[in-house]
Amino acid sequence: MSSREQIIDQEARELWRALHDEPPPEINGSALLEMILQSMTVGGYDRLRSRHLREGQVARPGSSAAR
Repeated sequence: MSSREQIIDQEARELWRALHDEPPPEINGSALLEMILQSMTVGGYDRLRSRHLREGQVARPGSSAAR
């Protein structure tokens, strides 16, 4: 197993333990991440990219106005 795969495996197992009471299944990290993500409800995701826009300039619904 490559070092990258070992890191993915370790992170996936730690995430599983944070989300579940039982130990993670004996599968590789990539498959385990896929299993975790399939069981989650993920809300909308937006991403703003601009070198001129800073986080303090962004006003989102329910947040205070930009400063």
